[in-house]
Amino acid sequence: MKIKKILFVYMYFISFNFCFGQNNEIGNSTYKSFRRLQTTIIEAEGPLETIKIETDKINVDPNETSYSFRGLAKLKLQDYRGAIIDFAKAIEICKKEKGKSNSIGQHCNNYYYYSGLARIGLEDYFGAKSDFNLAIFYNTNDDEAYFQRGIVRIKLKELNEGCLDLSKAGELGNSQAYVQIKNYCAK
Repeated sequence: MKIKKILFVYMYFISFNFCFGQNNEIGNSTYKSFRRLQTTIIEAEGPLETIKIETDKINVDPNETSYSFRGLAKLKLQDYRGAIIDFAKAIEICKKEKGKSNSIGQHCNNYYYYSGLARIGLEDYFGAKSDFNLAIFYNTNDDEAYFQRGIVRIKLKELNEGCLDLSKAGELGNSQAYVQIKNYCAK
C-alpha cells in the first residue's frame, strides 16, 4: 500500500512538473504546492530511502528531479553540504533544459531556495543571501524566499533591507513575516 501511495504521489509530481514547469506566471500557490509535494514524497519514503532511490535513478539517468529529491532528503538529515551539491546539479540541469532566461520555470527557483536553506544550516549567510536573491529573481512572488532573505539580512546586520524583505513577504501573504517584523523591526 505504501508503494502505491508513493507511486501515486510521484506520478502526480511528474504531471505537475510537466504541466506547470514552463510557466513563470502561474502564481504563488504553484511553487508552494511543488514544495509541499516534494516534502510529502520524502516523508512517505523516509529520507534515507529517498537518498537510496534517487541515487539509483541518478546513476541511470541524471535529472533535476532526482537531484532535487535527494538534496531535500539530505537537507532533512542536516547533510547541508551534500544538499547544496545536489541543488547545484538540479540548477545546472534546469538551466540547460529551460534556458538561462527568467522563464526557466518557478520550480527551478525552488532549488535556489532550498540551497539557501542549506546554507543557513551551515551559517553561510552570504551564500544564503545570494541563493535567495536568485530564487526571488526567478520568482518575484516567492514570499518564502523574501522571508528567508529578510532573516538572513538581519543576521548580516542589514536591518533596514531585512525589514523591507519581511514586509514584502507579508505583502505576499506570509503571516509569519509580521511576527518577525515585531521582533526585529518595530524598534
